[in-house]
Amino acid sequence: MAEPVSRPARPLLAAFLLAAGVLLAALAGFGGAVAVVAGLLAQALLAAGLSWWRGTRALPASPRALPAALPGPLLAWGAGLALAA
Repeated sequence: MAEPVSRPARPLLAAFLLAAGVLLAALAGFGGAVAVVAGLLAQALLAAGLSWWRGTRALPASPRALPAALPGPLLAWGAGLALAA
């Protein structure tokens, strides 16, 4: 009989990032400059949180390493927004 594959526990940091991303996405619904900033930050937080939640990207050594993970998604979404505008 095959052994069940154990999945690693979902990290608390990923859950926090996903929750913060959802809150920022809701804040983006109010419009204006706040919506642009909140939308960009929400996309980056959701991308990082989901990739860590699913295990497709290595977790940072500490939560303080989070800012190093955000510039890539922020630049990609910012460039997409600029092209769309």
